[in-house]
Amino acid sequence: MKMTQKNTSYTKRGNRVFKKIESSRTWYFLKTVLGTRYYFPLSPVLSESKTLADQIDAYSLIHPMNDVVKHFRPNGRRIVGENNKIPTFDWKTGELRNELQIKGKSDGPFNALRFLEDGILVGHTEILHSASELAFWKVDQAEPIHSIKNGSGYDLSLHPDKRQLLVPTYVTGGSSGNGGRGMTPENYLPNTTRLRVFSLYAKPEEPKKG
Repeated sequence: MKMTQKNTSYTKRGNRVFKKIESSRTWYFLKTVLGTRYYFPLSPVLSESKTLADQIDAYSLIHPMNDVVKHFRPNGRRIVGENNKIPTFDWKTGELRNELQIKGKSDGPFNALRFLEDGILVGHTEILHSASELAFWKVDQAEPIHSIKNGSGYDLSLHPDKRQLLVPTYVTGGSSGNGGRGMTPENYLPNTTRLRVFSLYAKPEEPKKG
Protein backbone atom coordinates (compact mmCIF):
# COMPACT_ATOMS: atom_id res chain seq x y z
CA MET A 1 0.00 0.00 0.00
CA LYS A 2 1.48 3.31 -1.08
CA MET A 3 1.26 6.08 1.53
CA THR A 4 0.30 9.52 0.23
CA GLN A 5 -0.78 12.77 1.85
CA LYS A 6 -4.36 11.88 1.00
CA ASN A 7 -4.47 8.57 2.82
CA THR A 8 -2.10 9.03 5.76
CA SER A 9 -1.80 11.52 8.63
CA TYR A 10 -0.20 11.82 12.07
CA THR A 11 -1.55 12.61 15.52
CA LYS A 12 -0.02 15.03 18.05
CA ARG A 13 1.62 12.02 19.72
CA GLY A 14 3.17 10.98 16.40
CA ASN A 15 0.86 8.03 15.74
CA ARG A 16 0.08 7.38 12.09
CA VAL A 17 -3.50 6.92 10.94
CA PHE A 18 -4.19 5.81 7.41
CA LYS A 19 -6.66 4.58 4.84
CA LYS A 20 -6.04 1.26 3.14
CA ILE A 21 -6.93 2.90 -0.19
CA GLU A 22 -7.61 6.56 -0.96
CA SER A 23 -11.29 5.87 -1.67
CA SER A 24 -11.76 4.08 1.68
CA ARG A 25 -14.27 5.64 4.06
CA THR A 26 -12.58 4.58 7.30
CA TRP A 27 -9.25 5.59 8.86
CA TYR A 28 -7.15 2.91 10.57
CA PHE A 29 -4.49 2.70 13.25
CA LEU A 30 -1.79 0.02 13.28
CA LYS A 31 -0.12 -1.03 16.54
CA THR A 32 2.81 -3.47 16.35
CA VAL A 33 3.78 -5.32 19.54
CA LEU A 34 6.47 -8.04 19.63
CA GLY A 35 6.21 -8.51 15.90
CA THR A 36 2.42 -8.88 15.85
CA ARG A 37 0.34 -6.27 14.00
CA TYR A 38 -2.99 -5.12 15.40
CA TYR A 39 -5.30 -3.12 13.13
CA PHE A 40 -7.93 -0.85 14.66
CA PRO A 41 -10.67 0.63 12.44
CA LEU A 42 -11.33 4.17 13.65
CA SER A 43 -13.75 6.65 12.07
CA PRO A 44 -14.58 8.33 8.76
CA VAL A 45 -13.68 11.64 10.47
CA LEU A 46 -9.93 12.31 10.58
CA SER A 47 -9.92 14.42 13.76
CA GLU A 48 -11.86 11.75 15.65
CA SER A 49 -9.57 9.04 14.28
CA LYS A 50 -6.47 10.86 15.54
CA THR A 51 -7.95 11.22 19.02
CA LEU A 52 -8.96 7.56 19.11
CA ALA A 53 -5.54 6.39 17.87
CA ASP A 54 -3.84 8.26 20.73
CA GLN A 55 -6.31 6.75 23.21
CA ILE A 56 -5.51 3.24 21.96
CA ASP A 57 -1.77 3.96 22.10
CA ALA A 58 -1.99 5.31 25.68
CA TYR A 59 -4.19 2.42 26.83
CA SER A 60 -1.70 -0.11 25.43
CA LEU A 61 1.07 1.33 27.63
CA ILE A 62 -0.54 -0.05 30.79
CA HIS A 63 -2.64 -2.95 29.48
CA PRO A 64 -1.78 -6.17 27.60
CA MET A 65 -2.78 -6.15 23.93
CA ASN A 66 -5.49 -8.76 24.48
CA ASP A 67 -7.21 -6.29 26.82
CA VAL A 68 -6.64 -3.43 24.37
CA VAL A 69 -8.32 -5.40 21.58
CA LYS A 70 -11.25 -6.35 23.81
CA HIS A 71 -11.67 -2.75 24.94
CA PHE A 72 -11.44 -1.04 21.55
CA ARG A 73 -12.55 -3.78 19.17
CA PRO A 74 -15.00 -6.06 21.00
CA ASN A 75 -17.12 -8.52 19.04
CA GLY A 76 -15.32 -7.59 15.83
CA ARG A 77 -16.81 -4.09 15.85
CA ARG A 78 -15.42 -0.60 16.21
CA ILE A 79 -17.42 2.19 17.83
CA VAL A 80 -16.99 5.95 17.61
CA GLY A 81 -19.00 8.51 19.62
CA GLU A 82 -20.27 11.42 17.54
CA ASN A 83 -22.41 14.09 19.25
CA ASN A 84 -25.63 12.33 20.30
CA LYS A 85 -25.25 9.31 17.99
CA ILE A 86 -22.85 6.39 17.97
CA PRO A 87 -22.17 4.83 14.57
CA THR A 88 -20.96 1.24 14.72
CA PHE A 89 -18.81 -0.17 11.93
CA ASP A 90 -17.77 -3.60 10.77
CA TRP A 91 -14.01 -3.54 11.39
CA LYS A 92 -13.24 -5.80 8.42
CA THR A 93 -15.15 -3.87 5.76
CA GLY A 94 -15.54 -0.41 7.29
CA GLU A 95 -19.28 -0.59 6.55
CA LEU A 96 -21.71 1.28 8.79
CA ARG A 97 -23.65 -1.25 10.90
CA ASN A 98 -25.93 0.89 13.02
CA GLU A 99 -26.38 4.31 14.67
CA LEU A 100 -27.11 4.21 18.37
CA GLN A 101 -29.11 7.10 19.82
CA ILE A 102 -29.91 8.56 23.22
CA LYS A 103 -33.34 9.34 24.65
CA GLY A 104 -32.58 12.91 25.68
CA LYS A 105 -30.47 15.78 24.33
CA SER A 106 -26.73 16.38 24.18
CA ASP A 107 -24.68 19.43 23.20
CA GLY A 108 -21.34 17.63 23.23
CA PRO A 109 -19.72 14.35 22.26
CA PHE A 110 -19.74 11.05 24.10
CA ASN A 111 -16.87 11.44 26.55
CA ALA A 112 -16.78 7.78 27.53
CA LEU A 113 -17.84 4.48 25.97
CA ARG A 114 -17.14 0.91 27.01
CA PHE A 115 -18.52 -2.58 26.64
CA LEU A 116 -19.68 -4.58 29.63
CA GLU A 117 -18.96 -8.30 29.93
CA ASP A 118 -22.35 -9.29 28.50
CA GLY A 119 -21.78 -7.24 25.32
CA ILE A 120 -23.93 -4.29 26.44
CA LEU A 121 -22.45 -0.93 25.44
CA VAL A 122 -22.57 1.87 28.00
CA GLY A 123 -21.87 5.53 27.23
CA HIS A 124 -22.20 8.97 28.80
CA THR A 125 -23.05 12.28 27.14
CA GLU A 126 -22.59 15.86 28.26
CA ILE A 127 -24.83 18.93 28.24
CA LEU A 128 -24.20 22.32 29.83
CA HIS A 129 -26.04 23.03 33.12
CA SER A 130 -28.68 20.36 32.55
CA ALA A 131 -29.36 16.66 32.96
CA SER A 132 -27.14 14.51 30.79
CA GLU A 133 -27.54 10.78 30.19
CA LEU A 134 -25.90 7.49 31.08
CA ALA A 135 -27.21 5.04 28.48
CA PHE A 136 -27.03 1.32 27.79
CA TRP A 137 -27.45 -0.33 24.37
CA LYS A 138 -27.53 -3.63 22.58
CA VAL A 139 -25.40 -2.69 19.57
CA ASP A 140 -27.94 -4.04 17.07
CA GLN A 141 -30.68 -1.76 18.44
CA ALA A 142 -30.71 2.01 17.87
CA GLU A 143 -32.62 2.92 21.04
CA PRO A 144 -31.04 2.39 24.48
CA ILE A 145 -32.44 -0.45 26.54
CA HIS A 146 -31.95 1.66 29.68
CA SER A 147 -30.88 5.21 30.50
CA ILE A 148 -30.26 7.23 33.66
CA LYS A 149 -30.32 11.01 33.98
CA ASN A 150 -27.06 12.38 35.36
CA GLY A 151 -24.88 15.47 35.11
CA SER A 152 -22.29 15.53 32.32
CA GLY A 153 -20.04 12.46 32.66
CA TYR A 154 -16.39 12.45 31.56
CA ASP A 155 -15.20 8.89 32.09
CA LEU A 156 -16.42 5.38 32.91
CA SER A 157 -14.46 3.13 35.25
CA LEU A 158 -15.67 -0.43 35.79
CA HIS A 159 -14.95 -2.06 39.16
CA PRO A 160 -13.13 -5.43 39.04
CA ASP A 161 -16.34 -7.09 40.26
CA LYS A 162 -17.99 -5.93 36.97
CA ARG A 163 -21.04 -4.75 38.92
CA GLN A 164 -20.14 -1.15 39.81
CA LEU A 165 -19.58 1.71 37.39
CA LEU A 166 -17.88 4.92 38.51
CA VAL A 167 -18.68 8.14 36.62
CA PRO A 168 -16.86 11.47 37.30
CA THR A 169 -19.80 13.87 37.05
CA TYR A 170 -19.97 17.63 36.55
CA VAL A 171 -22.16 19.37 39.15
CA THR A 172 -23.20 22.97 38.64
CA GLY A 173 -23.24 25.30 41.62
CA GLY A 174 -25.67 27.69 39.96
CA SER A 175 -24.68 30.55 37.67
CA SER A 176 -21.22 29.99 36.25
CA GLY A 177 -18.45 32.23 35.00
CA ASN A 178 -17.52 35.67 36.29
CA GLY A 179 -21.00 36.92 35.48
CA GLY A 180 -22.40 34.56 38.08
CA ARG A 181 -20.77 36.50 40.91
CA GLY A 182 -23.03 39.53 40.49
CA MET A 183 -22.95 42.07 43.26
CA THR A 184 -22.35 39.50 46.01
CA PRO A 185 -19.15 37.58 45.13
CA GLU A 186 -19.05 36.13 48.65
CA ASN A 187 -22.17 34.12 47.75
CA TYR A 188 -20.72 32.75 44.54
CA LEU A 189 -21.00 28.96 44.37
CA PRO A 190 -18.34 27.28 42.22
CA ASN A 191 -19.04 24.29 40.04
CA THR A 192 -17.57 20.99 41.15
CA THR A 193 -17.21 17.29 40.37
CA ARG A 194 -18.75 14.28 42.07
CA LEU A 195 -17.64 10.65 41.74
CA ARG A 196 -20.88 8.73 41.35
CA VAL A 197 -21.10 4.94 41.52
CA PHE A 198 -23.87 3.11 39.69
CA SER A 199 -24.73 -0.49 40.57
CA LEU A 200 -25.13 -2.75 37.54
CA TYR A 201 -27.77 -5.02 38.96
CA ALA A 202 -31.24 -5.74 37.65
CA LYS A 203 -33.97 -3.86 39.47
CA PRO A 204 -35.48 -6.22 42.06
CA GLU A 205 -39.03 -7.28 41.43
CA GLU A 206 -41.63 -5.79 43.75
CA PRO A 207 -43.24 -8.35 46.04
CA LYS A 208 -46.65 -9.49 44.92
CA LYS A 209 -49.52 -8.19 47.00
CA GLY A 210 -51.58 -10.66 48.87
